[in-house]
Amino acid sequence: MGTGTHDGGGPNWPAAYCCYGLVYDRDAKVALLYGGLEEDRGTWAFDFKQKTWSNLKPKTSPPPLFLHSMVYDSVNKVTLSFGGQTGNYTTGQTVNETWAYHHDSNTWEKKDPRTAPAPRAQAQACFDSVNGVMILFGGHAEVYPKRTEGKHYSDTWVYDYKADAWTEMKPRLSPSSSAVRFMTFDPMNNVAINVSGDAARKETWVYRYRKANRAGR
Repeated sequence: MGTGTHDGGGPNWPAAYCCYGLVYDRDAKVALLYGGLEEDRGTWAFDFKQKTWSNLKPKTSPPPLFLHSMVYDSVNKVTLSFGGQTGNYTTGQTVNETWAYHHDSNTWEKKDPRTAPAPRAQAQACFDSVNGVMILFGGHAEVYPKRTEGKHYSDTWVYDYKADAWTEMKPRLSPSSSAVRFMTFDPMNNVAINVSGDAARKETWVYRYRKANRAGR
């Protein structure tokens, strides 16, 4: 059920965005939005109890992005963003920067891992809350309208915030590359669930990063 109307944006409401990153920060108890295809792309927070959006305006931010991968790291209490595309639908480039947002200090922090996935947009990501890592799969690396002309990825990576390290996992089997996929983490069964958005493929995969060490959780 909606709680109001949307007029296309304003000083206290994000613009009519597309292709933004959106996560729920369960520690700050707000939804966090970053990026999108409008000019007014920034860092916003939605407080459900107050029914209000706030433009947080941190001093430093990632470059303007859309189709980036964003998750909330509940172990380290940071929002993580990877990759995405700069520019717009017809111009720009894909990137492979890793950023972390700290709500308590309203700061974005650019990370500096020694290695990282290749530049890409629309990669699927989720946060493995059992093992404390971000899981990333796939994506594509071309200007948005030219998906069929560029490279599609089917690789699997994990990011450890504390170590500031990306690791390519190279599982024996992987889903096929696809521009449209969706991924979420199932903490009860300790697996990431990856579903194809392509009606011709109708694939559902599960990925386990490692066996759970529940004694330490």
